[in-house]
Amino acid sequence: MAGELELETALGRLLSDPDARAAHRADPEAWCAAAGVASSAREVLCELDPDELAVQAQVLLDKRRGEVVERIPRTAARLGDELAPLFQRYAPATWPRGHLRHLHDALGFLRFLQREAPAAPHSLDEAFLEADLARREGRRFAAGVAHHRDLPLSCAYLAWRGPRGRLRVLLPLPWPSAFGRRLRWR
Repeated sequence: MAGELELETALGRLLSDPDARAAHRADPEAWCAAAGVASSAREVLCELDPDELAVQAQVLLDKRRGEVVERIPRTAARLGDELAPLFQRYAPATWPRGHLRHLHDALGFLRFLQREAPAAPHSLDEAFLEADLARREGRRFAAGVAHHRDLPLSCAYLAWRGPRGRLRVLLPLPWPSAFGRRLRWR
């Protein structure tokens, strides 16, 4: 029947959605029926151990957090031990897709932090992410001014893609950090 979830899709939903795992733990048969799981996959999904599903889901979340931390090192250092609980709150509601998902995930987490912990996001992490996304999406040049919260100066940020890859340059500017942050993409 069209519209039924196959095994891989249903398992992905279980691993990415805490509410689905809770419903599966309570009654696997009812969850499979409500989710529209194909009859060929129901037997396998009903036999899954809910505790093992929770462990696997946490492993995937930890891997995802590691990918995000790799892209926002200054913000991660600033957050310290608060990073894991904040990411745990952010992650279930968002699951970026595609080959740029890690960059989108890191940028989404920075935007989440701007709402939840405004002092935490580092402006240079955001500038680097935006420039990297622009470069990978085919835009060749990015320029702007990034306010560096740890320094009394602003920085000029230039990024461009040449024949041998990308080049990023960060230059301190002679005016105070109150100038703010602006980026222009071409």
